[in-house]
Amino acid sequence: MSKITRRQMLMMLGASAFAPQIGFMPQNSDRLARLQSQINTLFANENIGFNLRGWNRILNRETFRMSINGDAYFPVASSFKAVLILYYFWNTPRELWRDDPESDAYRVAVFSNNLLTGTLLENTAQYIGGFGNSIQKFNIFLTYTLNLNSGIFSWDWQGSPTMGQRDLYYEPTQQRSVTYNGQRYDITNLFTASDLSQFYVYLLNPNGFPQYAQAQEALIRTRALLSMPASGYSSPIERAFGSYTGKDGVIPTQDSQFGRVTNDAGIVRPVMNDYVISILYAQGEFRLVEFLRQIRRYLVQYEVG
Repeated sequence: MSKITRRQMLMMLGASAFAPQIGFMPQNSDRLARLQSQINTLFANENIGFNLRGWNRILNRETFRMSINGDAYFPVASSFKAVLILYYFWNTPRELWRDDPESDAYRVAVFSNNLLTGTLLENTAQYIGGFGNSIQKFNIFLTYTLNLNSGIFSWDWQGSPTMGQRDLYYEPTQQRSVTYNGQRYDITNLFTASDLSQFYVYLLNPNGFPQYAQAQEALIRTRALLSMPASGYSSPIERAFGSYTGKDGVIPTQDSQFGRVTNDAGIVRPVMNDYVISILYAQGEFRLVEFLRQIRRYLVQYEVG
């Protein structure tokens, strides 16, 4: 069997930033320009990955995109587990799906169980033929099915069945590394804010993969599971916006090369309209939440004029 060649370019969904819209609020270039200016000012001189998408539920399409370092790589922490949930539903036979509170999928999505993350990767891979170990098969799904350019190099949590498995395509390189305060860091398991946002755009449009038999229900079930709140815990986006559909991730200071990494990504509705937010940051969780609260104010102002 010949080796599979990876797709290099991220295939972007078409979206017109300033096209006339039908729905809750007419698209307005002045409002969009103001929103972009506010975001640029908010994140001036910040080492942050940020991506914002607007979504029209009536036309079922993306209406605008805004990014700050949206295509730069950052440590993804547990935020990638949201994509793992879709991978599980997409590839596991429908009659074997489980997402009750005692299931692996629920405990990974809601409580971010690290050991069961490896179990879910390993168990789902058995239903996929062809090339690769469990890490590689997950990344192949990201690349060829979801058209994302991010992936994970390994998942070596103690006791995980994926310990020792590698995907060398995602090994740190000069191009696939983190730049922080002008210094390069070779870190594994990197994502971009744009790729995380694109994943949540797929959840907003469950009809977007008609060529796959159970894709629609897989996307619907994934969105439902990622909307379940964890008892006694609120993510940064939840603290700023209230309820959301998403998954955050944290790398503690002692496990990071440059401070506590805090990420979050998901779907929010501050007033009437849907937005996707992805934010990757390493300068303190309190500061990140304050940024998100300010973004919420900007979005409310964007809607009301």
